[in-house]
Amino acid sequence: MSQIGIALFGLGRIGKIHLDILSTRRAVKVVYIVEHENYLEAAKKWLDEEQYDYKLHNENCSKNVPILIPSSLSETVYNDPNVQAVYVCTPTNLHEDIVVSSLTAKKAVFCEKPLSQTVKSTIKMYQLAEKFELPLLCAFNRRFDPQLVEQADLISKGVLGDLFVIKTVARDNPRPSDDYLKISGGIFHDCAVHDLDLVRFMNQKSEISSVFVSASAYCPSIKAMGDVDTVIIVLEFENGVIASIDLSRHGGYGYDQRCEVFGKLGMLSSENQRDSWMQHSVGRDLPEEGFTGKGTVLAPVQYTFRQRYEKAYSEELTHFIELIKGKNSVQPRIISSDTIFAHILADACHESHDKGVKVDFKEYVRNYTKKELGVELSVEQIKQDLSSVSISE
Repeated sequence: MSQIGIALFGLGRIGKIHLDILSTRRAVKVVYIVEHENYLEAAKKWLDEEQYDYKLHNENCSKNVPILIPSSLSETVYNDPNVQAVYVCTPTNLHEDIVVSSLTAKKAVFCEKPLSQTVKSTIKMYQLAEKFELPLLCAFNRRFDPQLVEQADLISKGVLGDLFVIKTVARDNPRPSDDYLKISGGIFHDCAVHDLDLVRFMNQKSEISSVFVSASAYCPSIKAMGDVDTVIIVLEFENGVIASIDLSRHGGYGYDQRCEVFGKLGMLSSENQRDSWMQHSVGRDLPEEGFTGKGTVLAPVQYTFRQRYEKAYSEELTHFIELIKGKNSVQPRIISSDTIFAHILADACHESHDKGVKVDFKEYVRNYTKKELGVELSVEQIKQDLSSVSISE
């Protein structure tokens, strides 16, 4: 296969990250950049500032460069045979329409989480992708972070023996704007889903049996939205493993991302990345001796998610290319049940927080699917083939 033609929908903060990475790979070619009409001027300004070579959809230009088009002309993308794949980086409420339209047009799809705002639509998307034998990759980027991948691989090889405890820390920085938070889906669906998926990734031999949440809103504007900004989630697995998720919007000292897994034979810890690991140690407050420092100084943790997960975003693209070129011979790292469980777990967190109770996850899944899908499914059934599941309208 020659270069894979890609259309990127959405040039917000995550879309810019992906465009930067796509532009460095010879295996792909960005054919279109699609942005909502209200943000076209902002997109043009950023592309110009970053010195991207592109052209406008109505511009008489023969250069073979990406074309910036308004979302009202999305059919141009779907009808163009030079586009084999679509990157969906728009706000969440727009994901479903773009994913379905792309799959229907026989395009492979890479989509930032979530695929949809409902589990019903998510299952239908996977069924559509299977029907057309197309890759559909929901981007849980932590499954592609080299440090976390190594950690999960070592656990699967049994280096820790029986697992006891999984602890994750995820403190956001800088705090997203209120405008973003209002459309984010809330902290459980916007942030916690990554850690909920991560703890399942670390303990792949078992499934979550219960969910309990304690949370607070320290920021007045977040509280006014009916959301929270600081959360502790406690999860129990069927094999006895306990997991805790420490989550906050207030990582003012840096983008704090850690994962510790403790087992019978030891512990594995993935730590924050820093610009430098040099430690500068000096005596404290002894000016007469020439020491005016503050003890031991270490570079701060990286500032934002783009820095921390840069390699993960690149590995996501590598895997997506493999899926397109390999089709059925390459197994996706993220399958339908991973996406579905992340969504249901986020809703279970809402349930636990709203009612102040520990949620029995197996029972919750059965009740949830009966209500949302019109058919009762167990945890085990969701992990099996969903292609034949008939969902009521």
